[in-house]
Amino acid sequence: MDINLHFAKGALFENLIILEKIKRSLNQSNWSNFYFFRDSAGNEIDLLEENGLQLSAYEIKSSRTIHADFFKHLLNFRKLAPQTSLNLIHAGEGQQTRNEIQVLGFDVF
Repeated sequence: MDINLHFAKGALFENLIILEKIKRSLNQSNWSNFYFFRDSAGNEIDLLEENGLQLSAYEIKSSRTIHADFFKHLLNFRKLAPQTSLNLIHAGEGQQTRNEIQVLGFDVF
């Protein structure tokens, strides 16, 4: 079966990234708390990482190409928690910054 055509590709990739974040946190003895956020309007953040007073939000996309709508939920969350570090992780390559959001490809994640 070709995973690129499978209906669960996005969910599988999201779970892979979340599990890797948790594994790295535990292996580095960095005791972060991890959460999922969704409000009544349907805005959601795939992963919130709380480490002491620092909060990081992650949007996770299985696409290799970055699309403008990938930033929507992160930009909405910025209004609720302006000091949060915003991150987009996608299946592509490289690292860049867009609108103060760190964009990380799977190769540098």
